[in-house]
Amino acid sequence: MDGNFNNNEEQDVSNYEQQEQFEYSTTTAEPEPLVKVNYLLGMIGAVIGSLVGVALWLAVDRIGFIAGICGVAILGAAMQGYKMLGRRLDRFGAIFCVILSFVMIFVSVNLSLIVAYIVEVGMDIVNEVGYIELLKFSWTDKEIVRYIVRDLGVGYALYVWSGFTMIKKLLKGEAS
Repeated sequence: MDGNFNNNEEQDVSNYEQQEQFEYSTTTAEPEPLVKVNYLLGMIGAVIGSLVGVALWLAVDRIGFIAGICGVAILGAAMQGYKMLGRRLDRFGAIFCVILSFVMIFVSVNLSLIVAYIVEVGMDIVNEVGYIELLKFSWTDKEIVRYIVRDLGVGYALYVWSGFTMIKKLLKGEAS
């Protein structure tokens, strides 16, 4: 019986060593080489993605909710667009997407103002005056400026507050 026992024990040790070797080989795979980033296509993708976030901002604003939380959606869509066309989100891409998101929040507030004009007054005012003149007028009227500043303040505050950890990781270079 001792001979059988030793034989089984040796077989168990051998099986254990094979299992350990298999686990080691599957868990320590070599990292894949980093794909070269296409910066131009990445920036184009980020702009396209951020426009999707701007459309979401406009839709949420028209429903009547605070659209400021969509600033994080603008950032997320910009990052996804950068990854899709640029092949990988690197530190440059992360910084570009954060700056682009800040700009697009400003654009979103102004576009929502134009949409509000169109809904309230009709398309005639836009056809007569033009978009740029309408925005110039908006920035001279004190009541409208208060509305714009409030929306920008809420938009930027919610963007920074809800996206703080994501922005922090991106700027530290933990982007994928």
